This record gives sequence, C-alpha cells and structure tokens, in this order.
Amino acid sequence: MKAKIMDAEVDSMHTQAEELFARAESISRSQYPLVVTLWVMLLALVMMANPS
Repeated sequence: MKAKIMDAEVDSMHTQAEELFARAESISRSQYPLVVTLWVMLLALVMMANPS
C-alpha cells in the first residue's frame, strides 16, 4: 500500500517538474528576456548621461 502512495507522489512530482520546465521553456522562447535586457541597457544609458 505504501509503495503505491509513494509511486503516486513521485509521479505527481515528476509531472509538476515537467510543467515547470515547459513553462520556463516557453518563457525563454518568448521575447521577454530580450525586452528586459533592452530596458536595462536603456536605463543604464540614461543614468550614465545624468551624472546627478
């Protein structure tokens, strides 16, 4: 009985890990990292232009 419960827990953990991986992969495939990088670079340029 305990073995079946353990197997079910492992299966659910594996499924959760797969879902997280799929979500992370879709985010990295989207333009989100590029947009964040461009905003950070723009802010850095603005801060360098304003020494005050």
